[in-house]
Amino acid sequence: MLFYASHSHDEPGVTLADIKQNPDLTRHLAGWGRDGDAGLIAARDETPVAACWLRRFLPSESGDVSYYDETTPELVIAVDIGATGQGIGTQLFVEMLVRADDSGLPRIVLTARAENPAIRLYERHGFVAIDRITNRVGTESVKMLRG
Repeated sequence: MLFYASHSHDEPGVTLADIKQNPDLTRHLAGWGRDGDAGLIAARDETPVAACWLRRFLPSESGDVSYYDETTPELVIAVDIGATGQGIGTQLFVEMLVRADDSGLPRIVLTARAENPAIRLYERHGFVAIDRITNRVGTESVKMLRG
């Protein structure tokens, strides 16, 4: 799912093996299960087709462009290319926000490529743009905060 969340499928020649070697991406899942990690997976016939997760970065990981502070997790959404446009990602996103609210989580940060139409969805759910950043492939992304 990290392959899709990072839009690596849009990059010619990038493979899953490349993703597994990229520390800017693997930090989103490495050592999964630490304090603050939460995730949801949607599956079809027992095959994952989408995922949404929260990850709090440690102060030592503050160099990540999505880092806000040590108490604010980043939200990541991924949908398999064959399952896009079916509302699956939106369902996971909304459910994750409900769970975050129920647990008293005050803030969530996310980044999205500037041309991503999902930015409107994020805004409808209380996210506001707080920064424009250069992402790992050199294009512009929007850093958004809720709370």
